[in-house]
Amino acid sequence: MLLAGNSNIITEVTEMKRRELDRFGGWTGKRFKATGFFRLEKDERWWLVTPEGNAFLSFGINHLHPDLWKQGYNHQAWEKRLGLDDLNSRKFAPALKAWFLQTCRQYGFNTVGVHTELSIVNNPQSSMPYMQPIHFVDIPHWKPEIPDSNFKDVFSDEFTAHCDGMAKKLAAPARNDPFLLGYAMTDCPLLTEEDCRERPDVIGGARRKCPNWLAVSPTKFACRRSR
Repeated sequence: MLLAGNSNIITEVTEMKRRELDRFGGWTGKRFKATGFFRLEKDERWWLVTPEGNAFLSFGINHLHPDLWKQGYNHQAWEKRLGLDDLNSRKFAPALKAWFLQTCRQYGFNTVGVHTELSIVNNPQSSMPYMQPIHFVDIPHWKPEIPDSNFKDVFSDEFTAHCDGMAKKLAAPARNDPFLLGYAMTDCPLLTEEDCRERPDVIGGARRKCPNWLAVSPTKFACRRSR
């Protein structure tokens, strides 16, 4: 539990630890080769490595969605917190970004997680490692209904072209950004019968019909051969 009186202590500890970190949040106490981009390397265990060649443990925040700050029950509180008269003004996005980054620095977060509005956090440029969504398939467990057409034949030429198109649109513009940590390709996908079972402890956890693609596409044949 975080008590209000402990915020200064947390800030002091975070500042002390920050002296051991590079500008991407990597730990300078464990070094690898610097390549200018995030990557992986195995040294007894797998490590994320920052562009400057330091070990990186990702500790991020998800779900920075602007509309959540504008709800009827909380918009006045956020107007006061951000020092704005109107959350619909052009000042909202930069104020929200500044608050988000300051909060991350204060509590030691080092990553912009998935489900976050990158048009706010990375505008006009990125300043913290982030995940770029690139949803080649849209089959998350939390959606109440998912049409069979969303379950693609991943071995088809059409799917290859679909992925190429999305990569050109979403991956290519970020390919030279050193703050790009990786890509989130889909969220909690429904791939197997196990994924479709009832899960009362999660959002959208009702029992699902097993997707038809398991029965009709070459994917099932490939999965069977791999067992």
